[in-house]
Amino acid sequence: MIAARQMRRALIQAGIPAKALHVAVRIEMDDRVKEALGLSDTVKVACVDASGIALDTIKRDIPNTPIVGAMIKAAGVIDLEVFKGLLAKNLSKKFGQEMIDANWASVDRAFEEVTVA
Repeated sequence: MIAARQMRRALIQAGIPAKALHVAVRIEMDDRVKEALGLSDTVKVACVDASGIALDTIKRDIPNTPIVGAMIKAAGVIDLEVFKGLLAKNLSKKFGQEMIDANWASVDRAFEEVTVA
């Protein structure tokens, strides 16, 4: 178990630049997250229960959309409403309004619940 943790830490450290954003799924933020992952203080860590949010809103364990909501809040890469418009346009090709609304709810909830350190 310890060897697996050390290997995971080494893999994470090897691939994360000095000023990166790491989104952790299914854990709550506390002071030990960066230490447990072996990350420097310059790396932003965003924690959100993306699977739980997806199960509550979309009714399936598909955490992609909540993770994007968390990333939008943590990194500010795109305006939330602009993303939701693009999401609706993309989802409307295959799904109805009910699924679009569920995905919007998942993005909004992740945006609100994400913790960043």
